[in-house]
Amino acid sequence: MCCHDENRSEPVVVGVDIGGTHLRVGCVSKTGKLSGYEKVRQRDILQKDPVEGLGRFLNHFLMEKKLVGKVLGIVIGLPATLNREQTVVYNAPNLEGLDGVPLAERLEADLKIPVFLLKDVSALFYYDFMRFAISPHTVAIGCYVGTGIGNAIYLDGKLFLGANGSAGELGHIPVWESKEPCGCGNQGCAEPLVGGKGLERIQMEYFPDTKIHELFLRHGRSPVLCEYIQHLALPIASEVNILDPQVLILGGGVISMEGFPVKDLIEAIRVHARKPFPEKNLKILISENSGENGVIGAGLYAWDHLIDKEAAD
Repeated sequence: MCCHDENRSEPVVVGVDIGGTHLRVGCVSKTGKLSGYEKVRQRDILQKDPVEGLGRFLNHFLMEKKLVGKVLGIVIGLPATLNREQTVVYNAPNLEGLDGVPLAERLEADLKIPVFLLKDVSALFYYDFMRFAISPHTVAIGCYVGTGIGNAIYLDGKLFLGANGSAGELGHIPVWESKEPCGCGNQGCAEPLVGGKGLERIQMEYFPDTKIHELFLRHGRSPVLCEYIQHLALPIASEVNILDPQVLILGGGVISMEGFPVKDLIEAIRVHARKPFPEKNLKILISENSGENGVIGAGLYAWDHLIDKEAAD
């Protein structure tokens, strides 16, 4: 499907979602319509020189889709911590060669198009924000459990980034008496216990003959997995109690696994949420797990917070 139709003048932005395995890209209209979607192996693009490789790939994408001079901006969602201005990659543990790189500036110089960066979890959250038609006046949080624990916080009509751009690191809440090493360099974070890597450790130790994607389907009522669900609920409920949101979105690869006890997780979160509020008015929604969501969400973020703002100026 081509992004540009000679008979249409609808402007688009390009959304990019860089994951641990795949890189996804597509054109996104102001209404969230996706076209020109592609998925390629991330390592094929980023392995040698990630900045040069990404620039070359995007240049080829723009030319192939006949978009040169017609795209309003590019938004790249990636698994990394960014500076508050969301222009520089602070730390990308799963993407070698990007730490400390002013990625937006360098790609803009190459592509001659405005380029913006976004944490990948924020792109997923923006997709769900549109899908569930959540009011911009809502206090909302998104928790996405995959290899790690992604977290987005929405306050006062925008994503809350914190003083340094590092707000919402839910996976790095310290867990009492835990000594597990974390990829961030600390010990005792929640992520090694209740992120996807924690689930892999349970699988290897207790169910070595079961494939990871069948873990809950075959052993969901086992004591160790029931305990996993209870532990996962704790950091999420902690954030609920701190921020008092009206909406909590749960998603990610782990929560989308076949047989995952979503009702048990919701119940455990509500048990630990403070009564009567925020528990009483808390609406819990479940995200759908699709590879296209991050691309669409990145594009929607561009329209909502970047392109419209520049037009107003």
